[in-house]
Amino acid sequence: MVKTEDLNRRKIGKRVYLNDIQTKDLMNKLNEFFESEVNIPRIRVGKKQTIETLINEEALQLAKFIIDERHTWTIRMEAKADGVQSPIFEGKLIDSWKREA
Repeated sequence: MVKTEDLNRRKIGKRVYLNDIQTKDLMNKLNEFFESEVNIPRIRVGKKQTIETLINEEALQLAKFIIDERHTWTIRMEAKADGVQSPIFEGKLIDSWKREA
C-alpha cells in the first residue's frame, strides 16, 4: 500500500507500507544480500568475504584514518552502477586519501 504523507512543511512524499509477509520477505532478501560473497580479500585471512564483513572492515579502516592511527586510507571497493564505474565526490573517483603533514 502506498500513501502520500507530509515529510515536512514543504515536502510531500510517498511511503510504502508492507504487510507481515512482505516485511519478512524483504528482510530475508536483505540478509541474503549482506551474506553474499565478494572477491575482495579480507584484511587478515582469506580471498573472499561477505558484504557485511567488507563494510565493517572499511568502517574500521576509515575510523583508524580519522583518529590518526593510519596516514592513508585506500578504498577497496568500487562504486559501480549497472557494471559502469561511477564517479563520486564531485566527478572525481577517489582511490585513496592521504593525510597532509
